[in-house]
Amino acid sequence: MLLRLNKLNRLHLLLLALLLALAALFILAFMQEKMGNFTINLNRLEMYRKGISIAADGDFTEATARLVAEAVVDATNISGSELPEDIDDIDGNHNGKNYMAYTYYIRNAGKEDVSYYARIRMDSCAKGAEFAYNFGNAVRYESVEGAREMDDKTIRAWSAHPNLHIIDNSVDFEDKMTRGLRAVYECLGEKAPEQHWHKYLIDLPDLHALETRYAAAGVDMMQTYLTRANPNIVRRVRQQKNGGDYLYFYTEKRTTGSGQWETEKPISEKEYIRYLMEGDTSLHTVHKTKYRFVYNGCRFEIDVYPFSQDRAIMRAALPENAPVLTAPPEITVLREVTGDPAYKNRQLAKNQRL
Repeated sequence: MLLRLNKLNRLHLLLLALLLALAALFILAFMQEKMGNFTINLNRLEMYRKGISIAADGDFTEATARLVAEAVVDATNISGSELPEDIDDIDGNHNGKNYMAYTYYIRNAGKEDVSYYARIRMDSCAKGAEFAYNFGNAVRYESVEGAREMDDKTIRAWSAHPNLHIIDNSVDFEDKMTRGLRAVYECLGEKAPEQHWHKYLIDLPDLHALETRYAAAGVDMMQTYLTRANPNIVRRVRQQKNGGDYLYFYTEKRTTGSGQWETEKPISEKEYIRYLMEGDTSLHTVHKTKYRFVYNGCRFEIDVYPFSQDRAIMRAALPENAPVLTAPPEITVLREVTGDPAYKNRQLAKNQRL
């Protein structure tokens, strides 16, 4: 009887050891599957059924459902001009000192067409926003015409896709980003979150702290209101600092029975000077520095005016159902002034005080 119990105990221990070994192998396999430097994975069962495979070479000598690329250690800044000309001609892993490069191939040997579910294309600023085309950017080596041609070729290549979204430069950059985000939500079958701008009167904050902690970027601008030929249309022009140059804009705000509509377009320096001849002499030209940053997922703008040494105006894009404003601790909010006519831009051009 004692011998029989000893045999059972040894059998239990052996089974326990096997279970522990299997658990260890499972954990190692899971870690290998989930913790690559850079991993391209296909759903093995689904891809095998559809006849899709990937490989690190065009001949598919080692077709697989999983590829792992090597990481780059201590990479620093790099521009497109520093990349080798043959970067697209080398298969598999071919990292450089400051960049990661991995070329792989995908093959569909099945009978079913497989493509991207959706394609979202954001037009280059070379199409409709040429004023923002920055030749000082080392990565931007094409001419405006060359960039526009590449854009057109890309759109033609995707023109037959049934779920193609093209985000153009018809309004301004902020509107472009909003429409791009809305397209993403539409592709996912979800409603895009609505945001509303709120305006606040605040104590003048420590601007250096905002720049250091939240990467707030300041833009100098000068805004001039023009005479009103139509009482329902407010016109103004804006000069805006852009590096060592200036950008110029013409804006109209129309009031109709269905609400207010604002349109803005870039203009040349000569057009800007001509519009200044139509300036409303009853109003001051408004100088300000606008600081933009993101905090807790919300966009903030702070306008700092030379005529106010202790106060500023802050705008925040809050979600539709946001309970309260959550501002950075460096900002002291005095009160909300959304919709208050005393703090509209035209009134500030008249009074020059906060």
